[in-house]
Amino acid sequence: MTTASSYAASGLIDWRLASLVVAGGVAGTMIGARASPKLWQRKGVLNGTFAAVVIAVGIYVAARGALTLAA
Repeated sequence: MTTASSYAASGLIDWRLASLVVAGGVAGTMIGARASPKLWQRKGVLNGTFAAVVIAVGIYVAARGALTLAA
């Protein structure tokens, strides 16, 4: 909280971007709350999908790092 207050007082926060992030979080929470009962019934599919996304991001990050080292 102290760091956030310091950044705000220094004028280092893009309030437009911060409000968009907060609005997106609120919208995502509302959508997730409504969807959770239906999604809970497919927990195995969700776990598999999440694992696939994490693996894909890991491969992407590793590839970008390898390309950076090769350059």
